[in-house]
Amino acid sequence: MSRDPLRGNLFENMVVIETLKFRLNSGKRDNMSFYRDSSGTEVDLLLKFGTSIFPVEIKAGATVSVDYIKRLKSFEKTNPDLPRVEQ
Repeated sequence: MSRDPLRGNLFENMVVIETLKFRLNSGKRDNMSFYRDSSGTEVDLLLKFGTSIFPVEIKAGATVSVDYIKRLKSFEKTNPDLPRVEQ
């Protein structure tokens, strides 16, 4: 599996479905979505907590790269009015 060319897609799908199962089994709503704009920038998962939105980038890589954060920064710039979960 670690060499499969679809590894990233399979991992992303697994994370999304496990998140959905966890939310539903916890009695929470299935208010999850993804984001893609006209230029092709995408965020893998958007979780809603009340009026806040928490963007999640899902990667199968073993190491973290600065490139992984670029999509989240782009999402934040194009959606400045959305409420977010504060850190």
